Amino acid sequence: MSHRHLAFLALALGVLYTVLARPARADDSEIFYSASSNSAGPNVMFIVDTSGSMSQTIPGATYTGSYGGGTYTGNCSATTVYFLSSSQDPAKYKCGEASDIVSTSLQCTKGSAALTSSGYYSDVFIQYRLASGTNYNWYTSLQSGSSYASDNVACKGDYPTSPASSAGNNNGYPASNSASANPTNAEWTTSTSAVYWSAETGTAYTAYLGNYLNYLQGGTTAAPYNSATNYVTANTGAGCSTTVIYFYGSATAPNGKLGCTIPTSNIKSTTIRARPARRITGAPMAWRR
Repeated sequence: MSHRHLAFLALALGVLYTVLARPARADDSEIFYSASSNSAGPNVMFIVDTSGSMSQTIPGATYTGSYGGGTYTGNCSATTVYFLSSSQDPAKYKCGEASDIVSTSLQCTKGSAALTSSGYYSDVFIQYRLASGTNYNWYTSLQSGSSYASDNVACKGDYPTSPASSAGNNNGYPASNSASANPTNAEWTTSTSAVYWSAETGTAYTAYLGNYLNYLQGGTTAAPYNSATNYVTANTGAGCSTTVIYFYGSATAPNGKLGCTIPTSNIKSTTIRARPARRITGAPMAWRR
């Protein structure tokens, strides 16, 4: 081989070695890389999600309770139906308050089936309660308080149903409050000309079985899924992983929604504060602790 060929081969090998020896970079994704030789090393970036969904509890097991099953223990009565508006979070709802809208007499065929299978049911509801003297009427709003728990509650989802007698847990349809349509002031009817729903409406709620609320709020199988300003490390309680960091929202209730027993001494409070980092050449603004 001539000297010319050897020189060319040596040059080619030198160029190849230079290319292979450079560290690999992903260009667009290397947001911490700077071409400046005087730049500091990359910082560790923490991303903390504080959006509303992070305060919700995601159960760790499938709901297996049934209407009246009493599978899950908690502050809610397992066989009672609780009515919550769209603005109320069932995972945070506190049962036993005077403002509870509850029922032990839900006369809703579709709702009863849903509560048995899934634990909740959304619909438009009405309540049959005392109007004056001994006269009762159907009301578009549901009254709060345990004293109204035994008053019948009907749902619009049962109308129309065939046969009509199967609606309202086999009571039929709620009867109209109109004296002309319902001269006997009956509570239920199977006559389509006297049905409350044909001319009236009610209030939208989601009905939750107390057993299901207990399940959402801890029960026996709920798993931790809360990010906040407190975290738990070095867990030694029953069912706790020694390698998992549990994000949790309150040091005053260390066991409230966790699927394991956390010793109170292991609750450590921390505050994560972020500040703008230097703008890195060729990269977007990053954040560092």
